[in-house]
Amino acid sequence: MSTIANTPNVLEDQHILYYNDYSVCSLMVRASIALCNGYTDKCLNIDEQPVNIHLGDQNSEYFLCEVNPKGTVPVLTLPNNIRGRNITDSIDITAYFGKYYPCLYPMEFSNEIGSLLGELHAINFFSLTYTHKPQRASDMENAVEKRLSDPNISARYRKALQFKRDIIHNTRTPALTVSVIKDEESKATSFLSKLTELLEHTSNGSSNTSQWIFGSLEPTALDAHTIPFLARLFDVGREDMVSERLKTYACRAFKTKAWIDMMGGRKTVFSAYL
Repeated sequence: MSTIANTPNVLEDQHILYYNDYSVCSLMVRASIALCNGYTDKCLNIDEQPVNIHLGDQNSEYFLCEVNPKGTVPVLTLPNNIRGRNITDSIDITAYFGKYYPCLYPMEFSNEIGSLLGELHAINFFSLTYTHKPQRASDMENAVEKRLSDPNISARYRKALQFKRDIIHNTRTPALTVSVIKDEESKATSFLSKLTELLEHTSNGSSNTSQWIFGSLEPTALDAHTIPFLARLFDVGREDMVSERLKTYACRAFKTKAWIDMMGGRKTVFSAYL
């Protein structure tokens, strides 16, 4: 049974963050908050709503028709007094958080952060995650087909499911072809090389002991999105893509209280697909 059925009871100034513990983009968004909370007195009022994608919450009528027609997480719903749309892109959600947590986008690094986040999210995480688990794409499509087989669903729900099925068919299945996987590996290698150069520049010839990418006292949005990405690479056996310098960076980040509390000992990939 889906746990997402109706609109939650929302306070006037409350945000709702729909997420899943095994969604790497959800982890990036949640890390943006978790890492910053230790460096500021400001705190957004956020109701974190888990979406169990393995039970099909993301394919429920409410979620597809009211939250995100693509049926993906994360999604940030804004408070009633500034409600205009749900934010469904993880970079856009993080940029919104940046209004309240300036450390995410310090002025001197904001352009570079924006550029590198764009490069990171141009990588198809699905390709790198399920390279050896091609059944993941068919499992997703079959779950939608099962709901479509119910003759009693509403017309709007049937249309939403058909849209979701088309997205899976057009994006997930092709993502696991050999040629696409090679392209995504190349993009990831390029991105990781740039991070290694940044970290080496930050630490070499300097007394800076900061653990963060730009040598800042506080983590930035780039740190918040990079750490879950590195954790995902480790979890799926792709640690050979990661330089020793980046491994050191990741290990320090994994020991922070924010990361430990957020992950609760979990991997970034659901056990059935490890």
